[in-house]
Amino acid sequence: MSHTTVITPPEAFYGFSLSHEQVLNIATSLASDIGCTEDFMPSEFLLRHLQLLDNF
Repeated sequence: MSHTTVITPPEAFYGFSLSHEQVLNIATSLASDIGCTEDFMPSEFLLRHLQLLDNF
């Protein structure tokens, strides 16, 4: 009988600073991607994209 152990990789948290203009550029890029290509994105990728947009 074999025993399988599932190892969850640790999550890494990074801290960085962005200017207001950089934040707006990132948010604009994310929103643009969602508006143009969401039909082509895998569902998990789109969900992560939406989560990132919420962060910005």
